[in-house]
Amino acid sequence: MAEELNGLDQALNQFIKKVKSASELSEADKLDINMAGAQVFEEALRRETRAKHYSNKKDSKFGHAADGIGMYSPRGLSKDSGVPIGSFIVGWKYHFHAMNMMRVNDGTKKLIGDNFITNLRHDSNVRSEMLKAEKSKYDELLKKKGDD
Repeated sequence: MAEELNGLDQALNQFIKKVKSASELSEADKLDINMAGAQVFEEALRRETRAKHYSNKKDSKFGHAADGIGMYSPRGLSKDSGVPIGSFIVGWKYHFHAMNMMRVNDGTKKLIGDNFITNLRHDSNVRSEMLKAEKSKYDELLKKKGDD
């Protein structure tokens, strides 16, 4: 019985140490963790857009919407803005690409939307891959601190 309590004591102390380390992450560390998840979603959105909505139209200036997907950090953030510092927005570089993809996703009076973006956001496989990437980055940061 005493050995079990000793093992439990060690496990709880290890857990508390990890929680403490997590609460002391710098803004740069949080940014790195969020970026890892955003990169996974960016690639998934690019793949999904190419698979479902890639056309043969050649726009020499702007290219196709699937080629203009990127990861952006919102500008003008403050602690009171409602968007957490360190967040990323994954979307289209050009406004008209974003508007066209919104219409394709949501639909219009004359176009039935296919909800490809919405479905991708809620896809458990994509969410799982994002969490794995974020956890991997988190573990890497803890290892650098020497807290594993």
